[in-house]
Amino acid sequence: SPAQTVAAATGSVTHTFASAGNATISVTVVDEDGSFAAGSQAVVIAAPTPTVSFEAGGNAVLSEGATFARTISFSDGQDNGAAGWTYTVDYGDGTVINGSTATPSIELNHL
Repeated sequence: SPAQTVAAATGSVTHTFASAGNATISVTVVDEDGSFAAGSQAVVIAAPTPTVSFEAGGNAVLSEGATFARTISFSDGQDNGAAGWTYTVDYGDGTVINGSTATPSIELNHL
């Protein structure tokens, strides 16, 4: 059965949909004379826009032959998919690595 919300005589009603899909919002008004269908509205609930934020630290200056090492941490607030992430790191010198991680961070280490 559909979810129901009872509202006071005046004011507004809000609802947060838990998942994407199609729904019909129906309004029924009830008073001392009975129930009256006030109308309905079809809505399409879109999936949230994926958002990823990360912390990579500031710029680095290295001498030739030095090793760059850093931890990159990220968050994926809308992730509802399979566990884990894949990544690509392009060091800018022709070295590109691909990998996967089950935790929201990766360790970089490059000479």
